Amino acid sequence: DALLGTGLVGVIQPQFRAAIEAINASKIPVIAVDLPSGVDADTGQVLGAALRAELTISFIGHKIGLFVGEAHDCTGNVICDDLDLSAKIFAQVKASAQILNLAEEIKSLPPRARTAHKGNFGHVLVIGGDIGMGGAVRMAAEAAARVGAGLVSVATRSEHISMINTARPEIMVHGIEEIGQLDLLLQKASVIILGPGLGTSDWGKMLFCATLATKKPLVVDADALNILASDRRQVCNNWILTPHPGEAARLLNTTTQAIQANRLAAVQSLQQNFNGVCVLKGAGTLVAASGAMVRVCDAGNPGMASGGMGDILSGIIGGLLAQGLSLFNAANLGVLAHATAGDLVAREQGERGMLALDLLPMVRKILNFDSYASYNKNR
Repeated sequence: DALLGTGLVGVIQPQFRAAIEAINASKIPVIAVDLPSGVDADTGQVLGAALRAELTISFIGHKIGLFVGEAHDCTGNVICDDLDLSAKIFAQVKASAQILNLAEEIKSLPPRARTAHKGNFGHVLVIGGDIGMGGAVRMAAEAAARVGAGLVSVATRSEHISMINTARPEIMVHGIEEIGQLDLLLQKASVIILGPGLGTSDWGKMLFCATLATKKPLVVDADALNILASDRRQVCNNWILTPHPGEAARLLNTTTQAIQANRLAAVQSLQQNFNGVCVLKGAGTLVAASGAMVRVCDAGNPGMASGGMGDILSGIIGGLLAQGLSLFNAANLGVLAHATAGDLVAREQGERGMLALDLLPMVRKILNFDSYASYNKNR
């Protein structure tokens, strides 16, 4: 497939669309040259129709459009050939993004001293779990513990205490019905995960306001993002926002379609509007921080489209943050470990039927350096 290239602008013409649809209908395997015809090289948008390739060979450099948005349904496996161009030529062009590399990102996680104790690895407080949504905080809390946080507490509705303690007794669970009950927990925490199952009732809004007043490092997810969207004046340099496209649309007062049409621009806009670090979840998760090149995650699979995956990601990031990683490093490693774990689960058990908690054994192996070599070799 060398029909249309990187210069494509606007919806493709009818004669090209007819050819693309005929090729797709033929079921004959396709190798795409540089990018599948019909895919926007900058945004990953399908411009009316696009060829579905089994392999895409990108020349000179990767195009960000191959790793975001609708392009994932078209590219198949992606490899790059730089055509042996010199480093001097590459130095003349500024990259718009960088693909995350597990071998590099994992270096940000320091080795543990033999004399270490739990106090050395932070205290994560997970806040959320309105009535009927206790599973969300339970999953986020276990994820934080499984990646190595020293202590993990949960502030939730009293109805959920027994369920969480029975399933995971290592987690300290506190029932919160009025704001005074949260104060001491906020003081003890070194990192806070705000939002899993929080809801948008008066109870959730009360916890949201009290938590933001603490100024401690935050991972903000789920309904905390929806509450934030109702007051976009809130900004913070010490938080990681983790919206999916729908939540991002509410934060930016636009549509999900607009977010997906240009995910790179969307994540940059989120970071510019709210400061801190922003993680735009989805196929080709993006991570943005002030003064840093946007990071792109090329791992992950459709099996991860199930409930609770975002809660696990928040817990992973929060647990890494508690161990001393910077906001940006915690977000990058957390996103990549989470997606890579999903790929390892899919490889062993298949995509269909994957549950969020299935990832945690793999995440633990990845962060203990056990799985990376075999995963990378067979990828």
